[in-house]
Amino acid sequence: MPWLELRVETTAQEYQSIEDALFSVGALSVTTIDAKDSPIYEPDPDQPPIWPDPILVGLFDSDVDSAAIQKALLSFCNLSESNFRWEILEDRVWETEWMEHFQPMCFGDNFWVYAEKVTEPIAEPGATTLLLDPGLAFGTGTHPTTALCLEWVVENDCLNKNIIDYGCGTGVLGIAAFLRGASYGSFVDIDPQALTATKKNLERNQVNATQYHICLPASFEREPADILLTNILSGPLVELAESIAGLVKNGGHLCLSGILHSQKQEILGAYQPWFNNLAVKQSEDWLRITGIRS
Repeated sequence: MPWLELRVETTAQEYQSIEDALFSVGALSVTTIDAKDSPIYEPDPDQPPIWPDPILVGLFDSDVDSAAIQKALLSFCNLSESNFRWEILEDRVWETEWMEHFQPMCFGDNFWVYAEKVTEPIAEPGATTLLLDPGLAFGTGTHPTTALCLEWVVENDCLNKNIIDYGCGTGVLGIAAFLRGASYGSFVDIDPQALTATKKNLERNQVNATQYHICLPASFEREPADILLTNILSGPLVELAESIAGLVKNGGHLCLSGILHSQKQEILGAYQPWFNNLAVKQSEDWLRITGIRS
């Protein structure tokens, strides 16, 4: 069944009143997109982030009276008809829509990440392939932070190593380590949807269930590992520095990302008491920092 989608161009100041108005005239859902590509890197968790020039997108049943809805909205808000745009939205399987546009990605030495539905691999003979469906979790390899971590995993020795994927998202980093020979992995995240996505992706890549443990931080048995991979924001990386250090064996490896270039010195300062040979690699505005537990 098709739907009707109404896009309303507004401002951060009028955002809340227009969102309320959309719900009051029967919108089934309201989402927000950015009209001018203004990044919000680390929002305040207590204050929902709003772009300076947001577009509110209201979703309606296809049989609604769009003219009446628009008239009602104009009476609620200080807007003109030029701020509104109606579109017909064909029904799709939205959970898998991303796969239609996902291009296989190669990391390091012939290591490929594919969407689950790819049926004609372009990888070279002998390639290692990782099948991925993110569900509602973060981490497909397209973002520079994930790509930087995947490159590190592919370039380093994971054979028979015990790994921790802390803030696992889709589980892509830990799964990559398994495909490079890791023997056991712990996957930890605060988001239950991430744990669900991780479990499905481990199964997709035929990792034996006896080789991994998936859990929330409160249930995590904090046994130090040979390799710790974490791609989260800089605030938690600083706050958890001592705890993360305690999860890495002496001589073990640390791979951090989710770090903006402007945050480099703060992260280096937080981890220098516990790690040697701290090295930085940059991609766009983002960094990866690696080190060896002293």
